[in-house]
Amino acid sequence: MTAQYDGVAGRMAEVERVIGPYRDNVEIPTVLEAIGSLAGTAVLDAGCGTGIYTRLLHQQGAAQTLGVDSSPAMVAAAQETEKRDPLGIKYKTADLIHLEPRGVFGLVTAISVLHYADTKHALHRMCHRLFAHLRPGGRLVAVVRQHRPAHRRRPRCFVRRPAQTRP
Repeated sequence: MTAQYDGVAGRMAEVERVIGPYRDNVEIPTVLEAIGSLAGTAVLDAGCGTGIYTRLLHQQGAAQTLGVDSSPAMVAAAQETEKRDPLGIKYKTADLIHLEPRGVFGLVTAISVLHYADTKHALHRMCHRLFAHLRPGGRLVAVVRQHRPAHRRRPRCFVRRPAQTRP
């Protein structure tokens, strides 16, 4: 998957032309409504890509924002934007499964990330790793897309974390 997105990074203008209107008019308002106030919140944007959501979340009041992606080219694009228009955002190239859990974030976002899990076990691992980055009471907000036609979809899998335990 990293190589796939390294190739996409060089064609972001083309990608933006296709997905930009949907993201701007449907996805972003929905995500911001789900997130609510970010005042003083530390945010981890998992699978940050070029940093579009990372920057948006910071501009919405996040106190500290970290964007992480496994694609070096995507992270480089995000860092270049940060260099041109600095907001104080940090970016890191890392595989989410291997990223050391911090347990300090009030919000973890996974926008268009979880649907890359190819098995139920992989999805559970991803979710548990994302939960491990949350402080007690923190929230995970994810956008999951279905790439299969409706008649070929398998039943959805939901992962729930007991309120009193940490993964």
